[in-house]
Amino acid sequence: MPRPQRSRITGEDGSQRTLASGQDAYDCIAMPEAKTAATGVLVLGLGPVPADVIAIVERLMAGRGPCARDNENTTDTAPGCTDRDIPRGHHTRLAHHTETSSASPKATAPRQTALTAGDAPTLPTDDGDRAATASTARITYIECDAFAAAMPPAWHTAIPGHWRRAHPDDLQTLLRHVGHVVTFRQAARLFPSFWGPMLGRVMAARIAPRTPQRCSRTVILPGTERSLLLPEIEAALIDEGYTPLRVAPDDLNTRLPRILADERPTMLLSVNLQGLDAAGERFRLLQACGVPVALWCVDNPWHLLSALRTPWWRETLLCVTDASFIPALRAHGAQHVLHLPLAASPHHFAPVEVNAQCPPAAYDDTSGTPLQTILFVGRSGFPDKARFFAGCRVADDDLAAARDLLDAADAPRQPDFHWWTERQGLTRLWPDKAVRTAGYGAESCALLRRIRYLETACDAGLTVVGDAAWRDHLPCLHDLRPPVDYYGTLPRLYRQARLTLNVTSLLLPAGLTQRHFDVWMAGGFCITDATPGLDIFPKRLAAEVSMPHPSALPALCRRLEDAPTLRDDLAAAWRTCITEAHTYSHRLRTLFAALDALGKT
Repeated sequence: MPRPQRSRITGEDGSQRTLASGQDAYDCIAMPEAKTAATGVLVLGLGPVPADVIAIVERLMAGRGPCARDNENTTDTAPGCTDRDIPRGHHTRLAHHTETSSASPKATAPRQTALTAGDAPTLPTDDGDRAATASTARITYIECDAFAAAMPPAWHTAIPGHWRRAHPDDLQTLLRHVGHVVTFRQAARLFPSFWGPMLGRVMAARIAPRTPQRCSRTVILPGTERSLLLPEIEAALIDEGYTPLRVAPDDLNTRLPRILADERPTMLLSVNLQGLDAAGERFRLLQACGVPVALWCVDNPWHLLSALRTPWWRETLLCVTDASFIPALRAHGAQHVLHLPLAASPHHFAPVEVNAQCPPAAYDDTSGTPLQTILFVGRSGFPDKARFFAGCRVADDDLAAARDLLDAADAPRQPDFHWWTERQGLTRLWPDKAVRTAGYGAESCALLRRIRYLETACDAGLTVVGDAAWRDHLPCLHDLRPPVDYYGTLPRLYRQARLTLNVTSLLLPAGLTQRHFDVWMAGGFCITDATPGLDIFPKRLAAEVSMPHPSALPALCRRLEDAPTLRDDLAAAWRTCITEAHTYSHRLRTLFAALDALGKT
């Protein structure tokens, strides 16, 4: 027997999708009023076969219990979602596309149907001059115009005449008068801009339907004790008078609804999408509860956003450490983008006194032997690099052209991420994952470039603290040491080294790394490639410690070694600059000011 043909539809993102059918394609959500006199049912999305949802609603109205997928514990559990699709910190220190093709998902005026006999007068409402009738409290549905327009005539005639179509603006009133909400599960994937906010309000109504939350100075920080930047941000929040609340991503499903039922936090701040699911359900819940969400992309934002399936990120306060990404992010629909560079943490990297019995020149927590003239600390590649770039390839001609740029001391630009997107003709950077191929090209060139700097540094004497793969990349290297504790040992190494070399990843064309801040704060001396990201610092200071090409490294080292007074003056000026304008407290003040400007706090 041949399988029945299934309906297909063009979703908001322009892709064709096959529609699910059957009663198991729906979720049934019991509202707080379900145990009171309220017996109405609200349907959010009818699905391709109205008979399926009609059967579910009839069972509910007959009092035979909710549908099979009802989750009776939803008040204690946020929408089911995981973080496994979101890539984690690519330690280069470490988004979109305007919707096209399909009809607009925006709803127009509601379809009105005749009221059935016995309908009661209007129910109270505070939504302007709108009023919900008693039939609304019986069976009401909301549908996306784009979905309805794609359905055949038989679909429209199959909708019961006594079902009343409501406008999305009536949702808040409807939720106060229904016992159950039935949702077509696939709807949120098809037209997320239409359904996402509504589903968030449904979940918010389950958490605290009538209890006003008190505002607090709590900032939710998804992450664990090993998460990127959380210790620095927590310390800075306390300095600024806020209460950081660290929540492990795996615990957010249960803890987030309880937090939101008790208080209204100042915001949720996520570093590299930690704790936020790919479908945006947690964001929609926070949005419905009036809690702003800030995403701080400290790595390449397009790499991070390539894991997301719906465009909810466009409505967050999107913070990037590299300002060169901002124009494209706005062109792809990001509504609020903020340049928020990395910074220093005085709590973790301020100079510490070395044991008086062990002079700084000989003190070393890694091997007991003195450091070479130049210190480099870093990995040869970010964690899970092979998995993230699985299947990515670049043409040999493109790689050859990139190598030519790396070789030329006077090259007009570097083969960075932007160069690779242009070379491949990429204009749509989201939601397609093709953007990762551009990232693969940039990361390949970044490794080659880093190797060239380190090969040059070997002639002056180089210590590398990093992974064992550096031995294969640098046959000339004689002093390779294993990774050290970031907060315990690393500040001391920076202080002891004569010069600490930084080479910025080409994944961040105008970015900075933690070394640009940590080395100076720790009392060390940082020399760096001339990344455009240095423009946040005074020009004179940046010019004194940067080089445009590896070939310029020897001359820079000689100049600093031959002029110890200049070196000391520069170190003092840099530390003053960092302390007075570039700590994580400064960044948080910028972030809160941006939220205030948006009217979200």
